[in-house]
Amino acid sequence: MLVAIGFGAMRSALNNGQVDAFWAPEPFVSQGLNLDGDRIVMAPGPVLGRYWPIGCYGALESWIAKNPDLAKSFRGAMNESLAYAQAHPDEIRALLPAATRNIRLPIWSPVVDRDKLVQLAKYTKEFGVIDSLPNMTRLVPSTVTGGKILQGTIGNVFITLRLDGKAVTTLPHGKYTVVVQDNSKTTGFRLTGPGVKKQTSVKRVGRNTWTVTLKKGKYVYSSITNPKRRRTLTIT
Repeated sequence: MLVAIGFGAMRSALNNGQVDAFWAPEPFVSQGLNLDGDRIVMAPGPVLGRYWPIGCYGALESWIAKNPDLAKSFRGAMNESLAYAQAHPDEIRALLPAATRNIRLPIWSPVVDRDKLVQLAKYTKEFGVIDSLPNMTRLVPSTVTGGKILQGTIGNVFITLRLDGKAVTTLPHGKYTVVVQDNSKTTGFRLTGPGVKKQTSVKRVGRNTWTVTLKKGKYVYSSITNPKRRRTLTIT
């Protein structure tokens, strides 16, 4: 049985036995894990798919028609802020209250995966949240930058690049947000090719996020300190 409880009250409800588990966003999840010794039993988002869109800004078509320059400027400013947040996670943490600075930060990306939005709409219809599918062309017009999120991973003896959990060797050209999990203190992840030269730190571990434009041609992702550990990515 599901019970509606305010996010701020969920930890207490679990600790005193009112509920067996709770489903909440950050910072409540990290607070439960770090302060109460809770454990994650299921993460609904990753079960459905990797990197689901979870937030956006919307406006009435009539307002956009009357304020096209303002709408364009707002979209540009928000995309710039997302790119900055990607590149400066320590500054973002410093803005948070001290007790919540160790939370798992979200993925900030200025690109929208339209395929995932369509799938999300189908789920909401299937489970009775909405009666009919929205007009996705009007909901997410061409002025909104579309793209995909890639996951890169590197360790001491392996390197991978995946899309929706599957290794990729070929991709269509376009915008991509690359989320790199660097698990090694002796090497780093490097991505190079036409217009792109990105890399993580050799000595630091953690997550790095870049939004890049991949053009037609050859790209290489590789270990910084081991040139033999490299893979070629063809962009068509």
